[in-house]
Amino acid sequence: MKRESNDIDLRRIWREMKRRWWLYAACFIVFMTLAATYCTFRMPTYNSYATLLIEDSSPEGAALAAASNSAALRMLSMSSAAVANEMNLINSNDVLSRVVRQAGLNVTYVRRDGLGKQLLYPAAPVRAAVPQQVLDTLHRGVNLKVHLHDGVADLRAVKGPKGIFTAAEAKGVKLPYTFKTPTLAVRIEPADGYNPAADENIDVIISGTQAVAENMRKDLTIEVNDKTSDAIDLEITDPLPLRGETILNSIMAEYNAKRLNRKRETAATELEYCNDRLQKLIQQLNESEAKVERFKRDNNLTAMALDSAGWMAHAIGSRAQMAHSQNELTYYDQVLYSLNKDKSGTSFIPVSLAGESPNPLAEEYNRLVSEKRELERSATAEHPSMQSINERIAKMRTTIITNFSQGVERSRRDLGTMYSLSDEAKAKINTLPGLERELFDLMRDKTIKNEMYLYLLQRREAAELRLYSTDTTGFVVDAAYSDIKPSKTKGMIALVAAFMLSLVLPTLLLYWLMRRRDAIREPLDLKFIGLEETTFSEEDIRVMRSRLAALEGKTMLYIADFSHSDIAQSIVATFNDVDMGIAVAYPDTGASGNDAIETRSFREQVAALLQDNSYVAVEVPEPEQVSEIAHLIAVVPQGKLRRRALRRLLRGQMTERIYVYIVRG
Repeated sequence: MKRESNDIDLRRIWREMKRRWWLYAACFIVFMTLAATYCTFRMPTYNSYATLLIEDSSPEGAALAAASNSAALRMLSMSSAAVANEMNLINSNDVLSRVVRQAGLNVTYVRRDGLGKQLLYPAAPVRAAVPQQVLDTLHRGVNLKVHLHDGVADLRAVKGPKGIFTAAEAKGVKLPYTFKTPTLAVRIEPADGYNPAADENIDVIISGTQAVAENMRKDLTIEVNDKTSDAIDLEITDPLPLRGETILNSIMAEYNAKRLNRKRETAATELEYCNDRLQKLIQQLNESEAKVERFKRDNNLTAMALDSAGWMAHAIGSRAQMAHSQNELTYYDQVLYSLNKDKSGTSFIPVSLAGESPNPLAEEYNRLVSEKRELERSATAEHPSMQSINERIAKMRTTIITNFSQGVERSRRDLGTMYSLSDEAKAKINTLPGLERELFDLMRDKTIKNEMYLYLLQRREAAELRLYSTDTTGFVVDAAYSDIKPSKTKGMIALVAAFMLSLVLPTLLLYWLMRRRDAIREPLDLKFIGLEETTFSEEDIRVMRSRLAALEGKTMLYIADFSHSDIAQSIVATFNDVDMGIAVAYPDTGASGNDAIETRSFREQVAALLQDNSYVAVEVPEPEQVSEIAHLIAVVPQGKLRRRALRRLLRGQMTERIYVYIVRG
């Protein structure tokens, strides 16, 4: 036998579905009726929408947005990651919890009228007063049933599925009344819409802030309006359009408030830092300025460029004076040399050097020498005129020698002074690069501190502007609005779910019954052991006969009748109807059970019959204990024998030699 297959035979399931179509019809009617009832009496739900534009309120972001002239640059104002962060902030537990408190969502009031329900918001005939700090820490909600009638109220706290169990109860109480439940004490007070003469049933559902925020998050949808924009679309589904709009507007308001508080906190922190840093920087800046002033004073510097130019001019001027003094000294030496050489007073002396103005004494001396030379042509040495001119020349010569000797001393003294001043100027000029480097370091430190001071002043001003600014990150493009007609989504889901249940549940039930009963009805039921092709019904007995007729040689046919009827004779009769040459062998009566077909006399009987016939048929006395034989025809009663029972009975047989014949029991 082949091993059992775990595959689900869809043909068997389809057969059961056709046989029990009424089960599908009944499930369809029941589930669709329940879905229609749900759609009729459920509270309608409305979709509310809002759009929020995320703007970068920082100075850098505002400057970038103002300078952006193209779509590509505008996209840089807020990155997709920044928008995603803002979406997470909107959907955060803190923001939603604030919305729950602001919108008063911890307590829900529902008016019941038969199967119909109506959400009451923002006002209800009664009010359940519970401290907000209690609601913020409430982990298990409280469900109250309030029945108002004849000016009194019946209160009942329920628990369990659909509130079938009563946790606490108070009847005929006057409002206001403090109702103690196992979880908390609730004060039930009449509200503005309370009518003592009215007869109403109101459900009061008290939930913790965390639980309401979680439920709100499930109904809230937040998504980016477009990949290239910074707009965020918000959508929520709620039974009351007013409440849905209130929730969305509160979410945007709380988000902006949280962002504004965050901006002010960072601005206050930055302002505190800037003030502290500015105080320290002012002290450091004063120290830097004092260092520069002290350095200039110690090194006799006013301005490095002016000092450098002054010393250079001083050095150049000293060199010019030195050249002039050197020229004077040379001139004086030449004159003195000429006078000392010519003591007779007949030679001229230099009047001046090249480029210099003439000396009056030298000019006068040369004039007298010239007159003497004229007198020598006509007068003797003893002539009074000659003697007079000689006296005058001698006096002039003495005067010149005296004056020029003093001039030589003066020029030498001036040259020494000039050389000293020139050396001092050169030394000062040589020290200027080092002083300049030191002064540059001091000035650079002062400049850095000054620029830092100006930068911190700007930062402090910007922080003060942000601290007192009311600009928000989120710009409300569209305030909350709702659809005019209620949403049909839940109704369609209920109908689709009812339809699917009407198909799935009967199918699962039929499959379970099919696996549980597991009866053999048709050939396809034996596919799992590989006998579908060799299984025949009563209408297909001729097909089975043709399959057996195709066997070659003498064939021994064993018939195992699990229906315990005389079907073996009917099978033999069908063979004889077409003259196939079949004979019936009878078990040995001297043996019991299946041993009757194992005796020597039975074998001799079979051998004799095979000489005159092509087939010999024998009915197995105990089909439940059949062993491996040549060719076996298993007769199975329709719908009474289980598939696995047959597989167990035929264990050990070769599938190719088994034929199953299904008869109506």
